[in-house]
Amino acid sequence: METEDLAIVNLRFELGALGRVGLFVGPILPFTFTMRVFGTRGTVDSNHVWLDTIPNFSETGHEQDYICLPKTWIADNVQGGISETWKQNVDLFIDDIITDRKTSNNEVSGFNTAAVCFASIQSAAKKRSVKPEMI
Repeated sequence: METEDLAIVNLRFELGALGRVGLFVGPILPFTFTMRVFGTRGTVDSNHVWLDTIPNFSETGHEQDYICLPKTWIADNVQGGISETWKQNVDLFIDDIITDRKTSNNEVSGFNTAAVCFASIQSAAKKRSVKPEMI
């Protein structure tokens, strides 16, 4: 499939939060998944958590004063690891059907995800911000 080697989408949410999603398919490296959430009361960087309630972490010599979650709490970072995440999502979807439970990834979330993707493509073409048409 022909596509860009990398894509970065900057997002501004209705309540003012900012987000960034990056996709890198060109580099020669194993599949990796990282997640970073920055906040005024704490930050998550993959399996490291800094909180404003942890004293002194911002002072020299205390840079390692963070909570370290088990690596099993983050996505599989091995070659082909995306297949395991895919399998877990499919298993959850099948379980939702069997137990007659409402799935979290329904038609509305699918539509809204596609709307953000299409708005991102339009934004790149128009070289300006584009608001997605969401439901």
